[in-house]
Amino acid sequence: MFGKGFRAILVVLSVAAATFGLWNLARTSELEHFKTESRTIAAGISGRLEAHIQSRMAVVYGLKQDWETGEVEEFSGMKGRIEQIVRAFPDIQALNWMNEKGVVTSVFPYEPNKGALGLDVMKLDGPSKAVAKAEAQNDAQMTPPIVLAQGGRGFVVYLPIFIDRDLKGYLNIVFRSEVLFDSAVAEAIPNTHYFGVFDGGEEVVEPTIPAEMFEETVAVTFDILGREWSVRIMPTYGYLAQKRSNTGLLILAAGAVLALILGWMVFVLYRAQVQILKTKERFREFAAAGSDFLWEMDAGLVITLYSKDGIHNNGRDAEVLVGKSLIEYLKLCEMTEEQISDIEALMDAREPLREIEISRMSQSHGRVWASISGKPVFGKRNEFVGYAGITRDITQRKKTEKLLERETKQRLHLAKVREAQSRRVALEFEQQNEAIQNL
Repeated sequence: MFGKGFRAILVVLSVAAATFGLWNLARTSELEHFKTESRTIAAGISGRLEAHIQSRMAVVYGLKQDWETGEVEEFSGMKGRIEQIVRAFPDIQALNWMNEKGVVTSVFPYEPNKGALGLDVMKLDGPSKAVAKAEAQNDAQMTPPIVLAQGGRGFVVYLPIFIDRDLKGYLNIVFRSEVLFDSAVAEAIPNTHYFGVFDGGEEVVEPTIPAEMFEETVAVTFDILGREWSVRIMPTYGYLAQKRSNTGLLILAAGAVLALILGWMVFVLYRAQVQILKTKERFREFAAAGSDFLWEMDAGLVITLYSKDGIHNNGRDAEVLVGKSLIEYLKLCEMTEEQISDIEALMDAREPLREIEISRMSQSHGRVWASISGKPVFGKRNEFVGYAGITRDITQRKKTEKLLERETKQRLHLAKVREAQSRRVALEFEQQNEAIQNL
């Protein structure tokens, strides 16, 4: 009797140990899935932030180049272009001029930024260090988060201007944190996750992360204009409660029947792990491409998955696209029959799609652009099962390119006008000289 009881206890303990081990493994895999998802979201947000700031700086670098090459000679000569930049990018708080001694002498726009006039930046710890580094490297440098002279929190970029190796001063670009983040990443932050951006240990924008959960966040770090920022993400309590499966509880509850429990647990765990691996692979590809939208097509080249809605179909991307072939959708865009035929030939040959740019009109956002990339997917027996890829929203980049192109044309037109004026003056002088000689 003792032997039978001992064997029964041993079986119970063995089943309990196996059940607990499998439950813990399932929980660990589930937590890893949440971390992978958070890491992907953080990578997407960091990419958006970096691209957003760099696109603004690209236009300001154009001002620096024009000044240093003699196109303009004073800050006042650029006010027309500065006004265009501020209107095109309303998340720029101010575009100012600071002389070589570090004193702000001109601000634009004036009214909301007049409080910065006369500010001696060299008396401020963080900004003075950024100014010194900018001068030493002859390149843009950004401050850590500071209280702005205009009021509120933000950060400032200093871009030095040198003429014949002599420092003339600095273009002074001011960003207000909340306005910039609303413009750059508000749509990319899901309400299912806590979020924060930090410069070292200092908040760039007020985080939503509970203080007690800070160490459990997933962080993605990137360099921007001489500073190191980190984006921290973690799921909210409600999202975790909603998405966590009952596998662990089912495993524990079913532990009494050894054969059934073990067979059932292996099946559930295997299925869960396969799903987790697929999800990880999908999100890794998505993060590596710096993309905004994830999509899949079946073997018939019909779109079966579109990860989220965007601006390209008035906020109804998934509704419009799922169930249609990519070719059907391209015919709705501004593409020629030849271009569409080339893309169709690539897919028939099972070739990758690389950064195919499309555009169309959106009722709510005007003209929008996107870049499509994808690769063929094959099954275990090397059979073709469809395509998987990403769609990147490149509307802001295209608008920036159009702005730069328009400015270049304006400069060329101005140069031609000046040349024509010079020729006219020379001709008039020559005619007057001939008239004098004929007297």
